[in-house]
Amino acid sequence: MKRQITGMLAGLIIGLGSASAADMNYQSEPDWTGGYIGGSIGVALAEFGYSNCCIGPDGWTAGPLLTVQLGHNWQNDDIVYGLEADISGHWLVAEGRGFVGDFEEFGVATIRGRIGRVRGPDLYYATAGIAFTHVQTSNGTFSDDSEIVAGFTGGFGIETTDVPMFLNLDDSWTAKAEVLYVNVPQTRLNSGPPTVGSSHNILMKFGLNHHF
Repeated sequence: MKRQITGMLAGLIIGLGSASAADMNYQSEPDWTGGYIGGSIGVALAEFGYSNCCIGPDGWTAGPLLTVQLGHNWQNDDIVYGLEADISGHWLVAEGRGFVGDFEEFGVATIRGRIGRVRGPDLYYATAGIAFTHVQTSNGTFSDDSEIVAGFTGGFGIETTDVPMFLNLDDSWTAKAEVLYVNVPQTRLNSGPPTVGSSHNILMKFGLNHHF
């Protein structure tokens, strides 16, 4: 299922790029060098798993996603590279077999490198780095236990200066669509009975950046 979802999202991003590329009467290609800050909305999907030694979460869950991002680009001809950091709020709750209480993810922050290629008004890019996910477990009358877990993140996206006219924004703004994979390594939490859980997350985002 994870491959099907990623494939659908890749098709969506490619479709967005093809629609922009259909207008071949570009103005001059934009200069992507400089800093930016922005926000995104989207959805987070998570496939949870647990260790055979202990109780833990299992199965798929989904929830809304709200992100704030900032970064800086450098450009060499039609190649753009840079750094981006973001922090996202989401709430994902998983249940499992024989599981007492919840295994929850409350948010994730990432620090990533980006590299891409400019085509007209569009920047197609790949991105990878490290993600920090806040996980927590709650076991009935036992006290909660939480931890921030570091794992790998990577993905791809498209950013464009061709912002929809109805937004009435000036040329310092860009629109973006991005898909990130986030790995949350196996983590042991000790709220009452030991709980061991991990997850594979897919974050789908659509947003705006203001460049300065």
